Amino acid sequence: MSSFMTGDKVRLIDNFRTRGDHKKHPEYYPEPGTVGTVYQDSAPDGTTLVEWPQAAIRGPRSDWWAPSADLEVVSHALSVEEDKDDGTD
Repeated sequence: MSSFMTGDKVRLIDNFRTRGDHKKHPEYYPEPGTVGTVYQDSAPDGTTLVEWPQAAIRGPRSDWWAPSADLEVVSHALSVEEDKDDGTD
């Protein structure tokens, strides 16, 4: 089981289950590949509370418990690349 800490940037992995969850419950599950922020550390039941970008889900809340096995930490290298695109080019 993966363990995440509050504030970690995580991506919803792309697999059969995550695509199905998004299709059945887009109010809770964003499209695979979406990056969110861990809102609460991983729980003993194997889930992690993630705050997703509001535009990524269709529900009234932007946070939702996701199976920890369906999440991966976004690498620091990606964060650095995102920071480079600050619109000052």
